[in-house]
Amino acid sequence: MSGGLFRVLNISGSGLTAEAKRMEVISHNIANANTIAEDGTPYSRKYATFRDVYETTSNGRVGAGIKHVSVRNDDTPFARVYDPESPYSDEEGYMLMPNVNIMTEMTELLITNRSYSSNATAFDTSKDLYKKALELSK
Repeated sequence: MSGGLFRVLNISGSGLTAEAKRMEVISHNIANANTIAEDGTPYSRKYATFRDVYETTSNGRVGAGIKHVSVRNDDTPFARVYDPESPYSDEEGYMLMPNVNIMTEMTELLITNRSYSSNATAFDTSKDLYKKALELSK
């Protein structure tokens, strides 16, 4: 029972960790929305990937949380911008810009923030319920 007793805390904790990592990646994207390397290569948008984690119990497999797997580059094409004055422009006067859309990133940040808050609420509620259970057992 003790493994199952704190499962909710483990699941919520893993959700908090995952959403914090997602926020980190989104923040990095926003910070580099106009970054071009010295060789003229534009910053490539990144995204975090996750996988479900399961435990095997006497009742079968049950959810045990989420695990961060990796940070990957988005394969969305870079935008071509006409700027013949730029040192990064090609012979036609176009340069490649990062594939970061600020509106997309802000939307992702709002969703991630809500998910983080939901996990924090679930964690706090579970913790309060465990405290009450311990008080009742006295």
